Parts: sequence; structure tokens; C-alpha cells
Amino acid sequence: MICHEFSWLVSDTHGDIDWSKLNTRNFPIQKELTKDDVVIVAGDVALCWQGKNDDKYIQKWYKEKNFTTLAVEGNHEGYDEINKLPIVKKFGGRVRKIADNVFYAIRGEIYEINGKKVLTCGGADSTDRGYRQENIDWWAAETINQKDFDCALNNLEKYNYNIDYFITHTGGAEVARTLGFMPTNSDKYIDFLLSALPKVRHLCGHYHIDRLINSQSRILYNDIIELTWYFTFCVKYDIIIIEN
Repeated sequence: MICHEFSWLVSDTHGDIDWSKLNTRNFPIQKELTKDDVVIVAGDVALCWQGKNDDKYIQKWYKEKNFTTLAVEGNHEGYDEINKLPIVKKFGGRVRKIADNVFYAIRGEIYEINGKKVLTCGGADSTDRGYRQENIDWWAAETINQKDFDCALNNLEKYNYNIDYFITHTGGAEVARTLGFMPTNSDKYIDFLLSALPKVRHLCGHYHIDRLINSQSRILYNDIIELTWYFTFCVKYDIIIIEN
């Protein structure tokens, strides 16, 4: 039996497209988890899209999970619907509430989750926006801005920059360049924050690969990892996802 509280991280579940990462076959430990255990999804969760029945269907799936879900915003999210959600206090910070066990993180907030201090800054710039319609299937609010950055800095000052994890969707300029991409405006803000947090473990999604970039940054896609005090979790705590 699970005898203490856990925090797990995955990324890019894309509504019901890739949510099999979190089914009981690929994530079997969830059978032993409780609502005190938290699964963080590092962006492109798409719990909200157009506020229609598809949203309710996806949200119901997460509501019925044994664990609590904290969704970090990605670029493929329905921001108009997210911004309608009520803001409440949870994990020592502000969140947007979908249900008692399903929340969206707010950019720049620091959360105390099962003994760990976690800064989140969701958002990213869609490279496919030329094929999408603004306010229909992409939103300008996806881009990280100065207000998000200032919120993060203000909260970091309250904690004297003493946090354990920095969880984002996009990876920052160095990550983008390492993968052969041109850094975006959102990446530049992530880089500013990374420069202020040189010893903090950084985890992101967005690029649809699983890769350790350097001693600080790791990208997640199919891997599900437990957040531990050690960056050596990379092998020890991976759950390899079996593709359906």
C-alpha cells in the first residue's frame, strides 16, 4: 500500500487524444493513490476547449481519477474557457478550479505540493497557428508575457528563490536551439527565469519527445516520473509508456 503522498509529472495529454498515458494500464500505481496524491500535466492538457460536451467528457474522466490533477497551460488550450474558471487557493497558491480534484495552474504561482515547492509558468507559442483560427482553436493568450514573468519574480522573492522544481510547457531558448527550433517570445521569458534559478530542476513538455537536455532541463512526453529530491530520478522512476 502507498503510505505517503506522491507527486507525479507527465505532459501533453491533448484532451482524449493522448490521455491513455494516464490509464490504469500505463499508470497502474494510480490504483493505490488518493486525492492527496497529485499528478501534474506539463501543458497541452486541453481540459477546456470550446465549453461544449467534449470538455465535460474529458473533465469527467479526470474528476473520476483517484488522484488530484494540476494542469499547467500549454499552447493547445481553450483560453477563453480557462479564464471563466473560478480562482481559488490550493497548494498555497492561486489555481483555477474545475473540480475538487482538477485544477489549472496560474502562471507564476508557486505551489507547495507534498513537501516540494513548485513554480509553474505555462504557455507556449504555437508554430501551427497559420493552420488555425484565432479564438476558435488557438488563442493569443497562449504566449507568456511580462505580467506572467513579473508574477513569477514576485513569488520567487517571497520564497527567497528557494524552490525545488520549475515546471513549464515550452522549454526556453537553450532547449529550443538544442532541438533545432527558433526560440519564441515565450521561450525568452522562460530563459530569464531559468537564469535566476540555476540550480533548480526544470521540467517541460511541448516537443513530443522524452529527453534529458542538460543537468537542469528535461523534456517529457510519454514518460511519467515521480518528483523526487534528486535529479537522478531520470532512470529510477520512469514508467515507460506502451503505445496503444
